[in-house]
Amino acid sequence: LRGCTRDTDLVARYDGGEIVILAAEADYDRARVLGKRILDNSGVGVFVGLACSRAVDVANPDDLLRQAMAALEACRQRGEGRLATSVDCE
Repeated sequence: LRGCTRDTDLVARYDGGEIVILAAEADYDRARVLGKRILDNSGVGVFVGLACSRAVDVANPDDLLRQAMAALEACRQRGEGRLATSVDCE
């Protein structure tokens, strides 16, 4: 993942097998590019869930994480090597 992220991005393991990347100052388009870069360079089946902090109903970091996890679950249901976004991002 280090080759896909910027020096300013925070990469951390979350809840066992999930990995969270906090891409500060990244707008929706940049976040999608990051997600696609991870998919293209992972070499394994991965799922990428994306949520945006600029969404109107994101009141705190927990809400943002819940939205990303919901997008991730939607991605898993569709199959390997997918990127899904929160409805609020689109």
